[in-house]
Amino acid sequence: MRLKDIESLSKQWIPVSELLSPIKNSIDYEEARTLLDQLIDEVGSDENHPLASLLYHLGKVIDDYENDMEELNSIGKKGDAISMIRFLMDQHGMKQTDLKDVFGSQGNVSEVLRGIRDLNLKQIKRLAEKFHVDPAVFID
Repeated sequence: MRLKDIESLSKQWIPVSELLSPIKNSIDYEEARTLLDQLIDEVGSDENHPLASLLYHLGKVIDDYENDMEELNSIGKKGDAISMIRFLMDQHGMKQTDLKDVFGSQGNVSEVLRGIRDLNLKQIKRLAEKFHVDPAVFID
């Protein structure tokens, strides 16, 4: 591939990459579903259509989000805040040290995750903001 082609590809890739980035919230999800419906109407079953691979990859992004939400909702129904925190940490590739800003110290993070310390209202609000979820998922 020539440098000129890379430059052209870079300009075109930015809007496409936004379509294929992991979905972060319900608004992004609804937008992705709307686009998917439009692509299905356009592409149909034509595997040779120029947008067929976009249809496939966008469907995969949506499927990943739906599977994550299904798992998240099943954990939330159990009312286990510690499992929810661990799940969200895993989904975001975080370690305990990444939550020091929520809990104030590494020791507090460790105590909460081991079940020694209960979450307080301030921590619940911070967790909800950090993970972009409803605070209710952290209430046992």
